[in-house]
Amino acid sequence: MKIFTVVSLSLIALTFLSCNTNDNDDLSNLTSKNTQSKSGMTSKVKMVDWQDGEEKVIIVGPNKQSCVGAYPMECLQIKENQEDNWTNFYDGIMGFDYEPGYEYVIKVRPEADPYRPSDAGFFMYTLVEVISKTEI
Repeated sequence: MKIFTVVSLSLIALTFLSCNTNDNDDLSNLTSKNTQSKSGMTSKVKMVDWQDGEEKVIIVGPNKQSCVGAYPMECLQIKENQEDNWTNFYDGIMGFDYEPGYEYVIKVRPEADPYRPSDAGFFMYTLVEVISKTEI
């Protein structure tokens, strides 16, 4: 009878301990930095402080580059500041009609999407505004 009581109490304690909520699981405060640490994988977008719902201004280059994500593809080239190096952007931007030969300054809004496939980035990106479009 003692063994049954000890095992039962252990299982009950384990159940309560596993129900601990973690404030870091809140999707409204995700950044690419903590998304990386949660998944254990390197973020495809090497930009700091992408936050769910926070609009961001980025520069889109005049040419796409060959890149390999889940499969070989053509990636937009983006950067946050003029002096930065171009970075592959593996995801699409909803509402953005890219034309080669133009450099864009655009405002986008990342939105966390926990239901996206595992081979896609954690955020969906939506075009908010085309600030400028310059022929190169």
